[in-house]
Amino acid sequence: MKKAAVSILFLLILMVPVATFADTGIGLVVGEPTGITFKTDNLVIGIGWSFAAADDRIDATVDWWLVNENLTEILDWYLGAGAKVRLNLNQNTDTINVGLRIPIGVQWWPAKELEVFAEIAPGLLLFPATDFDISAGIGLRYYF
Repeated sequence: MKKAAVSILFLLILMVPVATFADTGIGLVVGEPTGITFKTDNLVIGIGWSFAAADDRIDATVDWWLVNENLTEILDWYLGAGAKVRLNLNQNTDTINVGLRIPIGVQWWPAKELEVFAEIAPGLLLFPATDFDISAGIGLRYYF
């Protein structure tokens, strides 16, 4: 568990320079996994914890949005490409998995600084073995 805490702290420290130079959104996402999310321009970084009983893990993701278009005045959609690193906390599985993901989602803007979003991200774990992966969640980000 100490390794997990150090890994999370290290990832948060790496995010600070990115967040300093642009409008930044910070928030929470609930789903699989549940965690925190940071967005600046087209770069989205997330750290989440899986609460599934048989699947105790921490996921870290980095996505680059390739498409971010308006559907209506307050509703947008996006499509991106990203990477995932998974730290498994169970003793009977591989410790670290690495893979690729494709986030697809919609954003609702009830206020200029408030974003509500829903996302699904199919993906493929590549290391140490190839396996299909999917993440999904709904969330809220506040921009400052």
